[in-house]
Amino acid sequence: MKKSRLGAIITSIAIIAVLTIGITLALLSATTDTKVNAFSSNKDIDIALREEAWDGYKFEDTNPGNGTTAKDPENMNLGVNQAKNYVPGQEIPKNPTVKNTGDPTNGVNAYVAIKVQYDTSFLAKDGIDFNETDWKFIGTAADESQVYLYHAVLGVGNTTEALFNTVTVNPNLVPDEETGLLPDFSINVQAYAIQSAGVGADTVKDTMMEFVNAN
Repeated sequence: MKKSRLGAIITSIAIIAVLTIGITLALLSATTDTKVNAFSSNKDIDIALREEAWDGYKFEDTNPGNGTTAKDPENMNLGVNQAKNYVPGQEIPKNPTVKNTGDPTNGVNAYVAIKVQYDTSFLAKDGIDFNETDWKFIGTAADESQVYLYHAVLGVGNTTEALFNTVTVNPNLVPDEETGLLPDFSINVQAYAIQSAGVGADTVKDTMMEFVNAN
């Protein structure tokens, strides 16, 4: 009797399995072709930094150097030439300016910022008169430099106002006792840009600072 029940149970399971397979195979089914939604772009973003009062190079100059040499080594109106033989308290021309040099067709509008790094002890108390009308201080970068954001989106082909126009050397600097020479120092400036599309006015500060610190 037990064998008969066991046989019946096994037979029932086998019938259910066959029915299940039959149902599965009998279902109507279909698929579609894969749609390849390709995205591409030839947009670009490009900027240039110039300090014409410092070294004489304009935006149309293709080889402006790195700010250590003058376009005209004999022009003593240029800040870089004056800085080579400065005296305490001297006001020296230096005017960092940024241009959106993106391609007229493929370039994009951008938010731009300038990072300024210097040792305040070498400059007068108000040694750099920052242009706070057109630029806004947005924070101190990881390397202790100051970051200023231009007040408006910079369109392709457009140029900012200068962040500042002169720097004034600390009038209390004294020569080294051994060499008799005044100290060497530097002021470093670097420009940054991020696309304006998709970046709101309420987030641009944090976005720019994150970009500056990452680069």
